[in-house]
Formats: sequence, C-alpha cells, structure tokens
Amino acid sequence: MRYRPRWTLLGLGAIVVALLFTFPTWRRFLIGRASSGAFSGLTSAQQEVFANMSKANREAAATAYFAMLTVVPAPTNEQPTPVLPDAQAIKSGDFIELDAVHLAKGHATLYRSADGSLLLRFDDFSVTNGPDLRVYLSGAQAPQKREDLDVPGVSAFPVGALKGSQGNQQFTIPKELKIANYKSVVIFSESLSAVYSSAPLQ
Repeated sequence: MRYRPRWTLLGLGAIVVALLFTFPTWRRFLIGRASSGAFSGLTSAQQEVFANMSKANREAAATAYFAMLTVVPAPTNEQPTPVLPDAQAIKSGDFIELDAVHLAKGHATLYRSADGSLLLRFDDFSVTNGPDLRVYLSGAQAPQKREDLDVPGVSAFPVGALKGSQGNQQFTIPKELKIANYKSVVIFSESLSAVYSSAPLQ
C-alpha cells in the first residue's frame, strides 16, 4: 500500500512520455478540429476558401473573415441620381463569382453623356464585404488576382473607393480616359491584394 503513490507518479510520467512521443500525430488531429471550428457558421465551401487562405496568410484570412461578417450599406445621402437623358450606355456587364467568398452580384454600366463625360453605375449591387475595397477598370476580361489587373499597354485605372458593400452607387470617370481599352470593372481589396469580383464589359 505504501508504494501506491510511487506507482501513480510513474504511471503519470509514462503517459506524459507517450504523449510527447506521439505529438506529431495528435497535434494534426487537434489543429484539424480547431480549423474546422474557426469559421463556424459558414458554408462548407466558404470554410474551404478560408482554410486555404489561412495556409498562405492566417492574418489576412482572419481579416477577410471578420470583414465579411458585416454589411456596409452605401450612404443614402450619396445614392446615385438618375442617369441624364442624353447619356448613352456604352458598355455593361454583370458581376461574377470567383469562389464562395470572393463574389459580387449586380450590374455595372458605363455611360457617356453628350458632353463626353463618363459615368460608371452599379445597380442591384452587393459584394462580400472586405477590407479597403476599391473599384478599378482593367484591360483584362476576367482578372482573378492582382497581377491580372494590368495588361500590356493598359494599366488598371483606379476609379475610387467602393461606397458600400450593398446598394446602388456611381462614380465619375475622367472623360479623357480611353474607355475602349478597358474590358472589366473590378472590386479589389487593397489591404489584402485580392480581387473580390469583376464584371466583364461588353
């Protein structure tokens, strides 16, 4: 009986040694369980996107995840005015889905007025919210990453900051811009250097 505490300590020591020896195996199991619960409440497709993002940059994935949990309505006091009667639609397209996280819905239209001024308008628009989202015109038809925005002879044109992740909005484009060179409207996160969606223009 007097030796029981000693055997208990030896048994605990053996368990600790076994755990340390098998650490690589059960560590993968624990991390897998933690990762699967890290983005709870999302669809399996969204969880897969964030898991892949985490492998490349865990901090960026966390930033994108927390940003997408909020919706930022476009300010009501900046709602677009009706398009002028003399304005003609010259190019338009619908926003597309890149994956379960990087996607937008709605319609983008470029208008030119009789005086040559250009206007870019989004209607029925929504996008997965992200940090520092901006609007670009690109010479590429369907850019999917930062390197795709520029094409030989045509640098991406920065239109401006997105006014909200949801709601109609419009932007003024310099009339001297050679709009024929641009083939898509792009929603781009500057801080993550990630394309969230694009609308091919026809």
